[in-house]
Parts: sequence; structure tokens; C-alpha cells
Amino acid sequence: MFHNLQSLLSGSIKRVGINQQVEESLVMEKYKEIIDGILAPEEADKVKTMYARNKSLVVASLSDGITEKLQKEEGKIISKINEKLGSDALNKIKYIT
Repeated sequence: MFHNLQSLLSGSIKRVGINQQVEESLVMEKYKEIIDGILAPEEADKVKTMYARNKSLVVASLSDGITEKLQKEEGKIISKINEKLGSDALNKIKYIT
């Protein structure tokens, strides 16, 4: 008898109660992947995800210009993350400069 590994892991994560932390970590990871496609490498190095909580992501940026660029793309970024992780994994991005 064979079981799908993903369904076994998903069930185990829910039973242990770390589902929310796993989702928040995945949001941070996907955000980084997406901005790496938007920004030049030297710009992406100036942006760091700090934490994700309650469907919000906090991001630190060393440049106001980069922050403005990312804010213009915020809707697309949120849509891509939600498309990959689930319909409401992320609702808001807050930037700290």
C-alpha cells in the first residue's frame, strides 16, 4: 500500500500544529524568488524578508527607490504568491526602509 508523500507530510504538519509557521516560511521564500525576477541582482541584495504573520509580510529595504519599485508591483507579487501557495496565503506587504 502506497501513500502520497505530500499528503502524508501535510497531514503530519497539521497534526503537530505548525501549519501556520510552515506557510509563513513559504511566503517568505516565494517572495524572495519573485523579487529576484523583478529586481537586478544588486538591488535584490538590498531587500530582506523579516517575518510573516497573520497573512502579512514585513520586508526591510536599504533603498527608497527599490521600495517604490516593489510597491508598484505589490499586487502582482501578492497574486503570484497566493497562486502558488493558496488563495489567501498573503494579503499585505509592509516595507521598512
